[in-house]
Amino acid sequence: MKLRITRWFMALLVAVLIGHHAVADEVRVAVAANFTGAANEIAPLFKKLSGHSVKLSFGSTGKLFTQIENGAPFDVFLAADSRRPKKAE
Repeated sequence: MKLRITRWFMALLVAVLIGHHAVADEVRVAVAANFTGAANEIAPLFKKLSGHSVKLSFGSTGKLFTQIENGAPFDVFLAADSRRPKKAE
């Protein structure tokens, strides 16, 4: 299970970078608290493979969503549900 989450998270971050043609040195990721362990493991691997650092911000999905609604500059939103990321789009 752990390896599966790692591959999924890495694929997601790479897709975001490619899809948005990111040129920034840092990717800002809003992470639901239940993904804390996986995100902390993957961030250094992502930096090693991509050269981009990752700034992780952890919290409840609801609080992160509110921050995004109020202009928080996240590049990726990893929520515990699918409803709020859809609303954030």
